[in-house]
Amino acid sequence: GMNFLRDRHIWMGCDTISVMDAAEYCGFDDDDDDSFEVGNPNLEFRTRTWIYRTHVDLASVLHEDWSSDDARIRSSIQRQLRLNHADDASSIPRISLVLEGVKMGAHVYIHDDYFLGTVTDQFVRYSFDVPSEVLRMMLMETGKSTVEIRVEFDPCIDTMGRFMACSGGWDWAPYSRSGDLRGSSVFSFGIVKEAYLIAVRQVAITHVVPHITYLGEYPRSPLLNGPESDFRVDVNVHLYANNDINFLDGEVVLQSEFAEPIHQSIQTLKCGHNKITVSMIASKDSIDLWWPLHMGPQSLYKIQVGFRDSKHEMQWVDKNIGFRTSALVTSNEFHHDKTNKNDYDTEGSGTHGMYFRINGAIVWCRGANVVPMDQLEGRMSYESHRSLVQSAAEAGMNMLRVWGGGAILPSSFYNTCDELGVLLFHDMMYVEEQNHPPRVTFVQEEELRFTVRELASHPSIVIWNGCNECAVQMGTSSEIYASFVLRVVSEEDKTRSIWPSSPSTSGWKTGVRTIDGWPNGNLLTTATTASSEKHPVEYHGPYWHGSSATHPAVNGPLDGSDEFKANIPVDFDGSPDASKIGPDHRNQFISEFGASVFSSFESMSSLLNESNWGIHGGAPPDECDQYYENMNLCNGTNAMAERNYPCDSMIREFWGDHGFDDVGLEAFQRQLYQCMLSQALVIKSEIESQRSMNTYGSLIWQLNENWPTGGWGCIEHDPRRWKPLMYFLSKYLFRDVVISCGKGGKCYIKNNGLFRIEGVVSVIGCSVSSGVKTEYSTMPIALPTGEGIIEWFDIMEPNEDDVLILKFISGGEVLYENFSIFSTPKNWRHSISNKTGLQYSIGEGGDIHLITDEIALWVTLSTRVIGRFSDNAFIMLPGEEKVVKFIPAEYEGLMEINLTRLKESLRIEHAAMYL
Repeated sequence: GMNFLRDRHIWMGCDTISVMDAAEYCGFDDDDDDSFEVGNPNLEFRTRTWIYRTHVDLASVLHEDWSSDDARIRSSIQRQLRLNHADDASSIPRISLVLEGVKMGAHVYIHDDYFLGTVTDQFVRYSFDVPSEVLRMMLMETGKSTVEIRVEFDPCIDTMGRFMACSGGWDWAPYSRSGDLRGSSVFSFGIVKEAYLIAVRQVAITHVVPHITYLGEYPRSPLLNGPESDFRVDVNVHLYANNDINFLDGEVVLQSEFAEPIHQSIQTLKCGHNKITVSMIASKDSIDLWWPLHMGPQSLYKIQVGFRDSKHEMQWVDKNIGFRTSALVTSNEFHHDKTNKNDYDTEGSGTHGMYFRINGAIVWCRGANVVPMDQLEGRMSYESHRSLVQSAAEAGMNMLRVWGGGAILPSSFYNTCDELGVLLFHDMMYVEEQNHPPRVTFVQEEELRFTVRELASHPSIVIWNGCNECAVQMGTSSEIYASFVLRVVSEEDKTRSIWPSSPSTSGWKTGVRTIDGWPNGNLLTTATTASSEKHPVEYHGPYWHGSSATHPAVNGPLDGSDEFKANIPVDFDGSPDASKIGPDHRNQFISEFGASVFSSFESMSSLLNESNWGIHGGAPPDECDQYYENMNLCNGTNAMAERNYPCDSMIREFWGDHGFDDVGLEAFQRQLYQCMLSQALVIKSEIESQRSMNTYGSLIWQLNENWPTGGWGCIEHDPRRWKPLMYFLSKYLFRDVVISCGKGGKCYIKNNGLFRIEGVVSVIGCSVSSGVKTEYSTMPIALPTGEGIIEWFDIMEPNEDDVLILKFISGGEVLYENFSIFSTPKNWRHSISNKTGLQYSIGEGGDIHLITDEIALWVTLSTRVIGRFSDNAFIMLPGEEKVVKFIPAEYEGLMEINLTRLKESLRIEHAAMYL
């Protein structure tokens, strides 16, 4: 397991000299047993004090020759540390131990028994000074230049819930029955980010925080030709000084790719933390705008901040920034009256709706919520987080929400969002469940300031959100999110929108500008109105929870009562007509909705005994009791009872009530295929329904899985292995243009893109029973640039056994394709059962060639080789040929396909096999 920040560049005045990897240094000491255990310790067995140890070489931090004689090194170190009490004490370097992330409470020691301090917050960078006399004592006692560092985890330390809230389980993560002092569930602990020694000789740069402001008028139309005015770049440079420094004769330098360098003289610094602000102007002619995915280029520019001390030594920090305007719009921008003013002086959120404007363009935000990629943080890698964002972008997602019950993600995640144009809706790390609310403490204030300072340079982040599902109301305990959490956030960053909670039905009463949701410096208070209660601007849901009437699990109703009806055919009767679609009409932002689901056979089978290969686990049901909402406590030996929600109810609705107790290879493959297709079909109907309405945000719960089993994910535990839903999003749903047909032959085409579309809409039906094709409609279409522009049209009512293939054709090229069905697959059982006319072959380059003489529904390819396919879960009409490419994972730059393994493990499934 690679520490996910091993490759991250943390600069505080010198280089890292040692990284303690959680996967490499795990053990415990106690009076009864001095043995050493390898692995990430589980708190189920936390009866001892666990200790992580490592040795680091002090010679390296002072840039000494590692190969030289030890005595010479010790002498040199003593000279540099002035251990002989030199007169110039101000020039003695300060040696500090820096811990970037420690999960759960721990005491920190150096040289076995010298106490440095206590850590209690996973989301804070801790820095502990190591006195020179202690270093001298270590050198004299050991005769070596190595230093022992010890981090002692103590279950009696109160962390106040400041660790990854989902650590002890969620309804998509494995549950632990262990708890901390406050009753919060816990699963693992350890050093989860970098740990290193640094030497600060006089002054260190701790943070470089750029804030970027557009100096022109608020743009209400897309800035397609570039910015119309300049930008101001204000860079807060945070410095740490060893001592009070007068007559420093130093300077801070700001240089960039777009403006002349700025030199700011520094004469005095106080001991401890200091903040210097340096500003420059980026002229409109010297820069290009940063755009979200598929809206324009993601132009990034490097700025460099340097500090020169009195000895004329320069120290540099680099940051990448992007220039863009951003606004969270909740008022009606198109009607100016007493209640909907649009100048910068009006404060408070509107009740009209919720959408984002980036560079003047209204963005339909489509994407998903991100949860931690693993319960064992030491296994999180730089590369896997990059792959996570790449997968999201390849599926058409232009926004991800960093969920508040997880953790601050590694820099590779944020950097990749910047590079690919994926917007971020970023929570602070607070949830009310399992005792993780905020408290007004010095440590939590430091956490909030540290979080914003670390992340503020990323143009992808467009909103800071207070918490997940905390319903902020003034006059109650929840007002702490306004009075403390977001007050601190807004003090650190006044160039982004802030939001009380996700969801928030009505946003702010005071404290933000109405026009864009940016903080205005006034007291933050939330709003509650009758209008917002009836028409919330943001909400969560719906959710489809799987359940079982016979085999309960750790999630879901115990009686299997959580049944639902598939919205097939999609019912558009409640959708507004075209004249009421657009930002000038009441609109909505849906920041969570989803369906529970298992993962593929390739992921799940390796974690189960073959005797348990079945969704009922091949065993008697567990005895389960409700513990909290959808969470149950189960006792028994059924392996599948521990894997979150069952899938019986979803399979029953789409595929019929049969084979739930079956066990074995073929049974498990069938059940998992049907489960994953059920998720894909129900979310497809929901998104097509949302897009038929005035929806400007569609964020699925959730993007990724936290472990290789059950959850709510669009992708599996490995981010390069996609579930069928992810392919549906990429091909059909998360595109600027969408076509859908529903109940009674009511259809629409919608354009959410920046550009006008013109062409032909073709609707062809194919009977699943006979394969006969029917032309339902061919009509010309022209839609202007999208702010949700829609056109409705009608076709004759389709037959229940017809699958409609919907295409948008322009210039003779198919630019978009979708399908619509008018019955759940279980009703086709007698029509297409046993029709398996699909054949395939694999070429020398790994291309997979397919041909069918029957209609083949949702042809799905699977392999044990990690990666995804160029297309999957697709429909093939009779006589159709198709070539699919396998796209292997790009880990460590390796792109070779193991053709032998691909050929041996390739499986191809389709609906007719399992009806």
